[in-house]
Amino acid sequence: MASDLKNLSSPGDFIKNAQTRWLEDLLSPGTRLELRLMNLSGRLRMPRNWVASSPGLSEHLFYYVAEGGFEGTAGGRSVALSAGDMIWIEPGVPFSFQMGNFASLAVWRFRLNLLWRKRPVAAPEPVCLVSPAKNCLRWMEAIVDESSTDEPWLELRLKGLLASLTTEIFHNLIAVQVGAGELSRGQKNALIAAVEQAGHKRLRVNDLARVVQLSPDYFTRCFRRSFGLPPRRWLVEQRMRHAALRLLESDMRVGEIAGEFGYPDVFAFSKQFKLITGSSPLAYREDRGRLLAKI
Repeated sequence: MASDLKNLSSPGDFIKNAQTRWLEDLLSPGTRLELRLMNLSGRLRMPRNWVASSPGLSEHLFYYVAEGGFEGTAGGRSVALSAGDMIWIEPGVPFSFQMGNFASLAVWRFRLNLLWRKRPVAAPEPVCLVSPAKNCLRWMEAIVDESSTDEPWLELRLKGLLASLTTEIFHNLIAVQVGAGELSRGQKNALIAAVEQAGHKRLRVNDLARVVQLSPDYFTRCFRRSFGLPPRRWLVEQRMRHAALRLLESDMRVGEIAGEFGYPDVFAFSKQFKLITGSSPLAYREDRGRLLAKI
């Protein structure tokens, strides 16, 4: 539904594109909205033994910390929020929170189910952590207050308030990414997915740059800061990882696997494979085969 923006040149542009898609979906007449306050009518103070854990909700989850804080994991990422911070968790993302070393905790929170033509509307990132998020507080308060009423046009007003809240979140994400010059979590996930989907096909740096909608030069700089190595080296490592799996899972000759992964010269393939894994293809297959036979 949302339009695709082209010729983007920075992580900020990538997030702006995600913001455009989110707002178009949110404000579409075809989008249905259900907001749950989780028994909350205003700021809620949590007990000292408070924990929150889920393998993944079917709804978006928003928390704003008004006092104290909490810590834990979300989407495999360690997080710690203190007063003035906010987190937005996408549906299906596992999380586990507890107060930890914080002496108190008071929050504003709600769950949001958003469907466009029965399709869930995705967040810009699996986990959006906003710190500081004080500009978001007024919108959280307004959403909670509005949801407590039964006035006409409630859904339309809630969409407007959610658009304001999430716009503040997007602005924060853009400022962080542009300032850091690094790839966002969503961009990293997109690169990993592209490599997995390509399998034995040879990708180039320009292909990866197109995936995250950055110019090749700027992408290379951001990639180095984010992954700690050049994208060309990373691509070789990923290709050799797939080749190693093919060695273990098939009876193909080394020369056949080399050709499948774009190496017409088996010597060049073997040299590259040993550089990455520390073993020649044949030794790798034999060593792993003996190990598996003992299990």
